[in-house]
Amino acid sequence: MGETKDETQQWPQLPKASWARLLRPSESAATASPHFDLPAGVQLAKAATLPTASDKLDAALRQQPTQLTLTIPADWHGGRPVTIDADAQSSCVLVINVGAGAHVHLRETWHGRNEAQLHLLVHLKIGFGAVVRYDTLDLLTGDVAIYRHAKLAEQAQLDWHAATLGECSGGVQHTVDLNGRSSRTNVRMAALAGGNANLYVTTTVNNRGRATQGLINQHGVLTAAAKMVLTGIGAIMLGARGSDAQQENRVLMLSDKAVGEANPLLLIDENDVTAGHAASVAAVDAQQLYYLMSRGLERTVALRLVVRGFLLSLLPDDLPAQQLAAVQNVIEAQLIAGDKA
Repeated sequence: MGETKDETQQWPQLPKASWARLLRPSESAATASPHFDLPAGVQLAKAATLPTASDKLDAALRQQPTQLTLTIPADWHGGRPVTIDADAQSSCVLVINVGAGAHVHLRETWHGRNEAQLHLLVHLKIGFGAVVRYDTLDLLTGDVAIYRHAKLAEQAQLDWHAATLGECSGGVQHTVDLNGRSSRTNVRMAALAGGNANLYVTTTVNNRGRATQGLINQHGVLTAAAKMVLTGIGAIMLGARGSDAQQENRVLMLSDKAVGEANPLLLIDENDVTAGHAASVAAVDAQQLYYLMSRGLERTVALRLVVRGFLLSLLPDDLPAQQLAAVQNVIEAQLIAGDKA
């Protein structure tokens, strides 16, 4: 990776574009605040202070009037998820602190249409030995600049299911820093771009501690004249001996007008590590369609089933019925619009 530079003075890596060009003004003031459903013991307050900016994108997105801190106490074991539900007009900064030894399920959903660019910055700090499941659904139409950044202490675990679905343009940056020894994460991203959207989706896992494990699995689907650059970055830093970085990036094209790329990057600065990647950009498998059509399904229905399975395979099996219906409706709307394009 070459000479180390001060990361706080850099933009996150974004192949084929730059965050400096993607950023546009957001709403001058939030027109709505996120809604929280909090189990007993979980605390929500206005953010007194924010963590030091990780990089230039972090610094740019924190200029929002709504700045909140969500705190999960040490050793907290909740019986139900912590839910966050927000409208596309709710640009904000959210800091989530998970105490040592806590076990928590975070469920975060953003939906709707925005006229200006949605600016969303989430800092997720996971303490020693804590276990976090994090579900993020971006069911959006419009321009977005989304940056979620998780930092894990020793022996912490993060299981992250993410989806960005709809006709949205801009950038989605998900970054996980495995700072503590034996911390690990599994990040899954399902992305759908339709219409004339131009979307950059990047998932980065930085193995910084020893014996850390970072897994990335991303599926992207394009319809109509959409463009998508799907990038996975697995970085094993100097000193992270015994670490593992694996990733898979798949892009499915439903239109000859669409443009898609899958970029797997491995940046290795240490010996005694394991790493691997896979990537593909292709049309829908003809054999899959033939199999379904041979069972009596029309081609349009068969295509819908293949695309749904491709995207939903990376989402949790236990999504609430209302959220699952919302996801399926967004997918269906984009597929129908793509057929008419």
